[in-house]
Amino acid sequence: MKPPTLLIAVLAAAILPGGLVRQFSTVADDCPTPSFAAPQSYDVGPNPFSVAIGDFNRDGNLDLAVANWGNSNNGNVAVLLGNGDGTFGSAVSYLTGTTLFCVTVGEFNGDGKPDLAVSGAGVWVLLGNGDGTFQTGLTVETGEPIPAVGMNERNLTS
Repeated sequence: MKPPTLLIAVLAAAILPGGLVRQFSTVADDCPTPSFAAPQSYDVGPNPFSVAIGDFNRDGNLDLAVANWGNSNNGNVAVLLGNGDGTFGSAVSYLTGTTLFCVTVGEFNGDGKPDLAVSGAGVWVLLGNGDGTFQTGLTVETGEPIPAVGMNERNLTS
């Protein structure tokens, strides 16, 4: 009669040094313990709801775009340019529509500069000037909520 497999595993665990499960430390040997700087707060407007990351002024530093839900008729996108040291400059706001859900970064008009698309009770496209500022592009008011907007890099003409 063969002994049950589970019994063999239990016996091996009791006999082998360290058992069947090897213990790993949570910090790798010779690596420093991770730490973070104190959190920073930035005024981006009423009811921030979504954030997108891109290099809007093409300086190699990551910048932020924040979609603000808004109230009444003042939904906006706040853009904060990165300083390259983990901090950001003051927000510059671009008025869009209300009830903003989502913001995404893409290149929508073929000029090589990052643009923004925002969804809410419609879709708003802010065309990038390449220097961290934006101009109003396309606005499609739907009256119905559009909870998300995204960017696909595929060339749809080929």
